[in-house]
Amino acid sequence: MSELKLERKSQCEVNVITLVTWESSGFYTVQSTLEYKLLKDDKDAHFSCEVSFSVPGAIRTMESHSINITIHYPTTMVELWKDSPQGLVKEGDTVELRCQGDGNPPPPFIFSKEQEPDMVLESRGNLLMLSSVSRKDSGIYQCRPLDSVGQAEVKGEVQLTVHYLDPAVVVPKDSEVMLKGENLVASCNALSSLKTVTVWYKDGKQVGYSNMLHLDDATYETSGEYVCEVTVPSLPSLHTSGSVHIIVQGGPQVVGVEEEVQLEEVAGRMVNLSCEAQGHPPPSISWNIIGSQVSQLTSSIISTEFMKKV
Repeated sequence: MSELKLERKSQCEVNVITLVTWESSGFYTVQSTLEYKLLKDDKDAHFSCEVSFSVPGAIRTMESHSINITIHYPTTMVELWKDSPQGLVKEGDTVELRCQGDGNPPPPFIFSKEQEPDMVLESRGNLLMLSSVSRKDSGIYQCRPLDSVGQAEVKGEVQLTVHYLDPAVVVPKDSEVMLKGENLVASCNALSSLKTVTVWYKDGKQVGYSNMLHLDDATYETSGEYVCEVTVPSLPSLHTSGSVHIIVQGGPQVVGVEEEVQLEEVAGRMVNLSCEAQGHPPPSISWNIIGSQVSQLTSSIISTEFMKKV
């Protein structure tokens, strides 16, 4: 013969039902049932029950194995961030945006740009990959759980800025002819989203540190190619360059005219005499030989040598 005894204890969202059975053998069977309204905060909780019983002179306890209950709950918070590359982004980079929410199981996400909210971007799970980005890809990106479309408050956002540096534009373009003694201002500009530094070089040597190059009182030594290099200090991989060729035009200038040369040579041998003149267009050089059978020779070469048998 058995006797049943039912006991119920309730407190808020917790309900405990205890069933006691007295068997004819004299043993008691106690069964306890826990009714518990699970919350999101219980996702890491472990449940167990403890049995206490009396023995002569003491009370002992036994504890069951603990269990963890997988709790499903909706996403209430979403975070979106730039996973790669680290640091600033430039045109041509591949950008990875990653989205994460607090729901369980993790929901699939949809990505879009704030400027085009109705256009869903192709993604893989919680990852959006943007290949070879350009400045047009700059903007605010958003991700939302797929099961919360229309709930604008459940979303993650991140601002993406794609930096750029356009090709250098040099003025004057390609080449410029100027007269000896004249002044010239050349400019080198490149549109950029970041602060730039411009340096001018001639024959590998720095001749200017600005986007403006001033060439004053031009001489023939002013002639040559001038190269401007534009760099972005905060993003060294962004750089560009341009050049201009300067030609100085003017009357001939004989090299070494202030020096007087006297030679001694044995009759019958050949003597080499050289004359060099600078100018643009190329000047003509004439040789005058006083007291010789050959009175005059003319050459149109800038640098020429005259060989005479003495």
